[in-house]
Amino acid sequence: MIKPKHLRAALALGLVLLLLAPSASRADATPTHYVAPTGADSGDCGDSNNPCRTVQYALDQAGSGDTVKVAAGTYTGSGTEVVNIAKNITLLGGYAPPDWTTSNPQANTTILDGQNARRVILIASNTAVTLEGLQIVNGWGGGLSASYCAIVLTHNLFRDNSAYGGADLYECAATVTYNTFERNTSESGGGMDVTWGDLTLSHNTFLNNTATRYGGGLKTGGIGAGHTYSITHNIFQGNVASATRSGYGGGARVTSTSGATVVISNNQFLQNVASSSTTTDTDGGRGGGLYMIGPATISDNLFQDNWGATANNIPGYGGGLFLYGASQIQGNRILGNRAALNAGSNYTLEAFGGGVFVYEGSSVTMQNNIIAGNGYCANCNWNSNAEWYRGGGAVAVRGGYSASPPNTQLSLYHNTIADNQSSAVLNKYGASLSMSHNILSGHNFDLTNVRTDNGVCPTTSADYTLWFPARDVLVRDTKNQCAAPTTTHDFTGDPAFTASPSSSPDFRSLRDFGSLASAADNYHLGVTSAAIDKGPGVGVTTDIDGNPRPAGAAYDLGADEYSNVNLATSTKSASPLEANLGETVTFTIVLRNTGASNSTNTALTDAIPAHTTYVPGSATATSGTVGDTNGISWTGTVVPNQPVTITFQVTVNQAVVVKNTAVITDGNGVVLNRDALVNAKRMYLPLVAK
Repeated sequence: MIKPKHLRAALALGLVLLLLAPSASRADATPTHYVAPTGADSGDCGDSNNPCRTVQYALDQAGSGDTVKVAAGTYTGSGTEVVNIAKNITLLGGYAPPDWTTSNPQANTTILDGQNARRVILIASNTAVTLEGLQIVNGWGGGLSASYCAIVLTHNLFRDNSAYGGADLYECAATVTYNTFERNTSESGGGMDVTWGDLTLSHNTFLNNTATRYGGGLKTGGIGAGHTYSITHNIFQGNVASATRSGYGGGARVTSTSGATVVISNNQFLQNVASSSTTTDTDGGRGGGLYMIGPATISDNLFQDNWGATANNIPGYGGGLFLYGASQIQGNRILGNRAALNAGSNYTLEAFGGGVFVYEGSSVTMQNNIIAGNGYCANCNWNSNAEWYRGGGAVAVRGGYSASPPNTQLSLYHNTIADNQSSAVLNKYGASLSMSHNILSGHNFDLTNVRTDNGVCPTTSADYTLWFPARDVLVRDTKNQCAAPTTTHDFTGDPAFTASPSSSPDFRSLRDFGSLASAADNYHLGVTSAAIDKGPGVGVTTDIDGNPRPAGAAYDLGADEYSNVNLATSTKSASPLEANLGETVTFTIVLRNTGASNSTNTALTDAIPAHTTYVPGSATATSGTVGDTNGISWTGTVVPNQPVTITFQVTVNQAVVVKNTAVITDGNGVVLNRDALVNAKRMYLPLVAK
């Protein structure tokens, strides 16, 4: 695809508004067109009993705004692409004639196959297109290429597409939900490459995609002022940014500019690699899970087992995250990441920031994160020279090298930093690091300052810190020009960590429709924790689980605020998970209290979901008071280790995905939402490797 270089982002937004305006397209007597492998290309494909044979022929017959339904089968082409869409179209797969009403792409696979000879789908400018229930495979030149359009992608599979990856979008208003991008390759954005425009990316899976430099799973670029990228509830697993050179963003590389809105939340970044090459250039691997440039809010994600670089003698920076710009990092679990495998034995190659690396010129605030079990180098031995070239098992921040370094600021508030490779937090060159209300546990060295050869010194201050087993700070400065980190209001004692409960169903379970589970991080506070009620607070009023602070006489240190009431393991489920019209569905809510005290004055509200009818008198509860006026309600006490079960029934009256949400409030004001979904449409759900 040839991309325009000099048009502004505002043009794309105006284009989308134009596309969505009423048009003067022809009145179409057959607005739905049908395709099946047994069909013949004649007429306008409007007779469901006599479908056409090829997708392209049906598209050519369709008018603007029409729908093309495609039966199960494999469809190929002979030109430069299998399908060329040049009008407003809805293209749907997953049908089994003579049933053209119910789409089930998982059972009825509709495959558009580029045969490794051509692009699969090309979408022209000035179009509004929806693609649903398709398998887009073996595209040479990419699976999908689109520019200056409004596009909706849902419940599709992009697999084994090369050269331009699974999908390449430029200046589009894109909504991308419930798709799987697997084993695609590209120079940038192996799974998906998105530039300019606006993006909603939700509940997708990026699995084992590879780029040659940027963004193994996802690459975005040029997010202009006034534009929004929302990246939520996705899985990025096993992606590689580069196998041949330096790589940036194994799971994803995202760049934004001032005035843009970028939200990256409730995703899982698992086992991604920035660079697996043995012959990279000097940049090595940067951002195994995520490489972020520019302003963003990064919240409530799981970064686990990602790598910056996986080859010997290759530098690595930020196994979990590489940050450059102004970012808010909050509520994340950053666990078991590595910046490098082995950065050499002569201490000339660098390995920094096993969990997080903050680059010079950045302004980053991190709060309510659990950063545990990370390392800057998997196979490196530490000695007195090591801190010049490696360090920051949990977090490393690097300021400028010159005598007038750029302003680099990292603030750490209410983080739990535990059991990382030492030194755990490293401040290098001319950066300013401010810390308050943190836990630092299980390290030989907790904080380290390292100066440059020309005397540029970092500054580090830590206030209200729990150290365990002892306070350990270090300065690397052979000329004795720089000060060691300063600490005030120090506490020493056992944080008494305990495992955190899972607060929702397994994200990778097909039947859960993509709900995100809290990782079992083992770093919540136990009842005997020395972190409880130790601080005056720094304006952070919730903890990593969304529970209010303070819960006691004062603020707890670290990411977790201890409470004797904990309803986080409460669940909601539906039976059956797939239902037909008129079928009865039972919703079950189980309230569980894993705390030490009774949860008194607990309340539950549950609106009857749309497209269903409540079965009168079906609401029951094993204790407390249940009502069914204007929805389901319940009040009562949840005793530790004595679950309360609430059930009610509905009848499905429309073929849709039914979503039902229970809102639970405990006596301390903690609010939890628990969802259950029923597939009454029998839509395709992407399979995810577990």
